[in-house]
Amino acid sequence: ANDCPYPVDADTDPPTPLAFFDTMLSNLTITQDELQNTDAYQLTRETIIELANEVKQADGEFVLMYIPQKAELYWDYLDNEDQQKIITGLPTNSLVDSISQDASITDNLDAQRNLLTNLAETNDFDILDLTPFLTDAISQGASPYFFADTHWNQIGHDIVHKILVDYLLQLT
Repeated sequence: ANDCPYPVDADTDPPTPLAFFDTMLSNLTITQDELQNTDAYQLTRETIIELANEVKQADGEFVLMYIPQKAELYWDYLDNEDQQKIITGLPTNSLVDSISQDASITDNLDAQRNLLTNLAETNDFDILDLTPFLTDAISQGASPYFFADTHWNQIGHDIVHKILVDYLLQLT
């Protein structure tokens, strides 16, 4: 059995202690091609397109909001040793048959984001990607997520509130 690798400290200023859920991390090991071929993505894709079309038919403006996982934002702030300890303990992913021996979160970090961005571009609707905004906040010392949770804390909610209000105001 592997020793628990948590907490790990992100190399932010100030350092941010973190813990991740293994199942969430194992999803980040999937390549974009593998992810695109899963039943889960196909259902997600069909549902988003159907909803976007219904909103357009009702003369509405459909906007897909991309909310990055905590690990998508903090992974590059971890040192290689911590990354390897975490990857070594990951379970097999439920979306694909197995995690390859060379599974790399680093290489596949943007797979989900890229798929949804491409979906928006291909189907002519907007995407509000929170990644650059949250990345910027983290680089300035904010900690928008709870320590051992995937949800935003009050700081995260405040950051996203401002982003969403600014985005909606520019639409009017």
